Amino acid sequence: MLALLAVAGAGVAAVQVTDAARAAARAAALGEDAAVVVAVGRQLAGDHAQVHLSTDADLVVVTVTRRLPGPLGAADLTARATARARPEPGR
Repeated sequence: MLALLAVAGAGVAAVQVTDAARAAARAAALGEDAAVVVAVGRQLAGDHAQVHLSTDADLVVVTVTRRLPGPLGAADLTARATARARPEPGR
């Protein structure tokens, strides 16, 4: 039962960091300041998530990572997602 709860928690964390990375990349593409991009990522992934903003050629890249809670956290595993977006014209 504990393993099932751990897997379910990992699945939820994966969805949360994926949503956070997408939303934060969209905010970056719209020209928001880095502090706003980080705040968007943390709002969706949790206050303890790490949000990294960078560029790759003509894209903004946001990577969100968060340690997994509970039993999986003891194994030092993380959920990680990266999203890329093309900046809006004029940004």
